[in-house]
Amino acid sequence: MRAALLGFSAGVGVLQLQAALLPMTWAAALLMTAVALLVAFKSIPRRAIRLPLVASIAVVLGFAWATLFAQYYLQQSLPAALEGRDITVVGTIDSLPASVEQGVRFNFAVERVMPLDGVTPVLPRRLALAWSSGFFGQITQAVGDVQPGERWQLTVRLARPHGNANPFGFDYEAWLLEQNLRATGYVRPDTDVALKNVRLASFVLSPGNLVERSRAWLRARILAALPDKRYAGVLVALVVGDQRGVAQTDWTIFTRTGIGHLISISGLHITMVAGLFALLGKALWRRSFFTDAALPLRLPAQQFGVLVGVAVALLYVLLAGFGVPAQRTLYMLSVVALALWCGRLTRVSSVLCIALAVVLLLDPWAVLAPGFWLSFGAVAVILYASVGRMPPAPLPPTSSRWQRWRATLAPATRTQYVVSIGLVPLTLLLFGQVSLISPLANAVAIPLVSFVVTPLALLGSVAPAPLNGGCCWRGMPA
Repeated sequence: MRAALLGFSAGVGVLQLQAALLPMTWAAALLMTAVALLVAFKSIPRRAIRLPLVASIAVVLGFAWATLFAQYYLQQSLPAALEGRDITVVGTIDSLPASVEQGVRFNFAVERVMPLDGVTPVLPRRLALAWSSGFFGQITQAVGDVQPGERWQLTVRLARPHGNANPFGFDYEAWLLEQNLRATGYVRPDTDVALKNVRLASFVLSPGNLVERSRAWLRARILAALPDKRYAGVLVALVVGDQRGVAQTDWTIFTRTGIGHLISISGLHITMVAGLFALLGKALWRRSFFTDAALPLRLPAQQFGVLVGVAVALLYVLLAGFGVPAQRTLYMLSVVALALWCGRLTRVSSVLCIALAVVLLLDPWAVLAPGFWLSFGAVAVILYASVGRMPPAPLPPTSSRWQRWRATLAPATRTQYVVSIGLVPLTLLLFGQVSLISPLANAVAIPLVSFVVTPLALLGSVAPAPLNGGCCWRGMPA
């Protein structure tokens, strides 16, 4: 299974290196052929022959799947004839709005398009819009107070996605494709049009809108509790995964010290929160929530704890914006939870391979993100350095307190050393620099951020008004 999963992932990666895509019909035929061959060769008894064949066919399968995925989303681009024309659309605010100079940026989910010259235009389902009060200091319109989940009627002027082709720069066009944003544009003034820019509904109920509105509510509570605090943007990044409020000077410090990976909702944060709730749920279920219901006789407490942990992890990942590190953690926790639920043991390498394949199955463009390589690379290095190694000999009862402390800190120190050294090649390849003080900075920052800052920030984001400011203030040193 691991050979097939790794082969599929390699095929997805190969597709991202191609200059052009295969036609959709060819890719579909290639996909069906690869599936048929994979099922047929799976029954070959000789392992030495079966593994290379299965891996090779899985590469073709991943390549064909990524091709079909890309062709499907590329076909949803804005028609060239509609560029630069004013079009009135009705839809919902589909993301956390980002405040910019003189306006706001947000994603817009199109529900309905008003006729243009007697014909209803066909637009992409999601747009990246900017709503500005004017340009070059001139005020031309008022900017609406947009919030996630609201339904608006807007007159917009759109353009097809495009970005700069600077070497080693951020590929904005690829990022838009990954986010399924197939047109960009801005809101036009409504002074000369019959259909005004107006809010039609304060909230449209749907799972996605509910998640985005919850993220906006948490962000607003943190910013209201910490007005004019420099570190408020960092706490927002830790709670809801929105990093746009972190100052560039702070990012420079985080990058130079090698702790930038902590200023987001990482796998460690999700695992910690899910584990705490799983233990709490298990303990309460074992005691039948202090009633006489005898709940453990209906469902074992361990299985209920597993359900609680996965549910909390899913909720936290949704609030985090479903980034690659969060996805990887959720899929790995889900596989481990399924194994515990079924009472089966599974190899950690298989868990990592399943998580890798699922991430690329749902988002083939994840391989273009540095976080993908750093996230899976860090876990792979940790597994290589820890799994299957002989544990240290137990300390004698007469050992001193210093010896017990040293034995406790030794595994964490070794893990930090292994990750710091193991990720040096990837860090140099992706960023062209590496922090020499990263091991020391992470030795302090990882436990501080994971076990002090993040829990207090989460508590402060939902605590009542008299308490939330104190939790957030203690959660981040000035």
